[in-house]
Parts: sequence; structure tokens; C-alpha cells
Amino acid sequence: MEKAFLLAAMVFLVSCGNKSGQDQPKSNDSTSTTQNNNAHYNPDSLLGDYIGGFGKNTIIITVNYINGKIASGYDVIKGNRRNIKGRVTDKGSVFEFELVEPGGDENDGKFKFSIDTATKMMEGTWVPNDTTKIKTKQFKLSKRKYQHEETDGIVGSWYLNDLSIQFKANKTGVANGPWRNEDYEILEHSILLV
Repeated sequence: MEKAFLLAAMVFLVSCGNKSGQDQPKSNDSTSTTQNNNAHYNPDSLLGDYIGGFGKNTIIITVNYINGKIASGYDVIKGNRRNIKGRVTDKGSVFEFELVEPGGDENDGKFKFSIDTATKMMEGTWVPNDTTKIKTKQFKLSKRKYQHEETDGIVGSWYLNDLSIQFKANKTGVANGPWRNEDYEILEHSILLV
């Protein structure tokens, strides 16, 4: 009788170890499968500017924030910059985005696009909020590459009010503009950075 009781207690304890499989992902759960297949991919490499045709114009879409399922950035077309924000989904070899413009401009709408992790190509559609005035547009944009990504150090021009700084590939540069002391008196207008 004691052996039967011990056997029943052991079966009970073993069966309580996993409550109906809640802690284990199901084998047909596509979300867990996708994350496992692409667990090594850093979505920060998708951040940047994507540029290409947009109807008769050129558009730049900048993705500057991805955290979990949230993404944001802005788009620029014909000098008009509009913030965009929304959701991103990791689908393995592509990330799918659904980002919306604020809605305060008659030209605002919704972007739905994907970025291929291998080619860094952005492809999708834009649907205006008011489809009676503006047509839906499809686009295919490539990620913009910057010269300073391929050289050592910072290369380029930086501007702040009336001060400009130019950095060169040979690690020198020039700063132009009024340099002021602690009394706010102008000292020099140009400094060579070595």
C-alpha cells in the first residue's frame, strides 16, 4: 500500500512540473519561430535614410528609432517634412512597418512597407488620408550610404548658428565663425583643427 501511495505521489509531482504546456512555445507559433530564426539580427542596422522615386517626385524616408514593436522617423518630399510613427514586425528576412503621418496636413497618409535585411531595400505603399484628392503611391527606396561610414573618423561639415566646422579624412579640419571668450568677446573667426 505504501508503494502505491509513493508511486501516485511521484506521478502527481511530475505532472505538476508543467501546467498544460504554458511555459513552452508551441511548435506552430510563427512569432517564436521567426524570432528564433532571426534572433541574431540587430534592427538598428535598418536605421537611416531611404531615398527613391515617389510618383513624379523624390522621397526620403528616415527611420531613426526602432524599439521592440515601435518605430518612428520622418519623411521628406518637396521640402515638406512629416513625422511618422507606428509599428514594426520582425518577419525573419524582412521587417514590416506600418507608420502614419500626424494627419494635420492635407497630404498626410499612412506608409506600409518592408525592409529586406539583406539588401536594405524598402518597398511599400503610401495611402493618403483623403483618397478623393490624392492617389495611393507605391515606392521602392534604397538605403542612402554616407561617405563618412567608409572612412576613419568623422568626415563632413557641421553647423551651429554662425559656426561651421569641417572635418577632413586626414583627421584635420577648419572651424569658421566667431569664437568667444567667457566675457562673450569675439576672439577669432577661423581656427585650424589638427
